Amino acid sequence: MTPGPGSGPVVVGLWDGHDAGAAVVADGALVFALSEERPMRRKRYSGFPCRSLDAALAYCAAHDLRPTDLALAGGAGRLPLRALEPLYRASSPHRSPLSPASRLVAGWENRIAAVPGLRAAEAAAAAAFVRARLPRELRGLRGHRVDHHDAHAFSALLLPGEGFVVTWD
Repeated sequence: MTPGPGSGPVVVGLWDGHDAGAAVVADGALVFALSEERPMRRKRYSGFPCRSLDAALAYCAAHDLRPTDLALAGGAGRLPLRALEPLYRASSPHRSPLSPASRLVAGWENRIAAVPGLRAAEAAAAAAFVRARLPRELRGLRGHRVDHHDAHAFSALLLPGEGFVVTWD
């Protein structure tokens, strides 16, 4: 898909972890964002944002925006959560970061992040899980992986006005 005449890039952004959602940035401006917890009516929804993505694509269609790029948030270590997404989606969004499952995932992420070749292979495999869930019209788009903290910072920078961005979580 290409943008309409005279328009810039149209990026569809996805996050499929805790607080999942989708967003659309058109020509450098945030034009749509929806957290999956809203249509699912489940606070802190975890997993693939099917309904948010559908709403984002409906917004694009209604405003004659044709996506050119796909941005996928998240760093190294997402493969197990994407591969086991039904279990992850069913888990409690209020799980303790000190729970055994949370510590296991954090340990995996840290080990993967420490080995550059393994990190790249794991990220490619994790992205393949996401691409397989995308509607056909999005599968051929240029893909971009956005670091977790950079995604927070970019979303703040897209808001009008001046400011200072710090991410810490």
